[in-house]
Amino acid sequence: MAGTRISDDLHQQLQVIRAELLRELGSEAPALQDMVNIAITRFVESWQTVERQEILKALLESREKARSRMGQRD
Repeated sequence: MAGTRISDDLHQQLQVIRAELLRELGSEAPALQDMVNIAITRFVESWQTVERQEILKALLESREKARSRMGQRD
């Protein structure tokens, strides 16, 4: 998975959450990697349940948006 990227907007949102956690928890605050690991674990767990179709729909919508943005760059 090395080199996997997230959008700048999503990264910024994670940074804001991290800053809030640092203010609340100090050095005990989870790192960005910890937050991403939890999110991915929950995604995998959800995929293995009845939520699969909802997740698939969201994934396809996200992919379509990404392709649309790529077309706008030309």
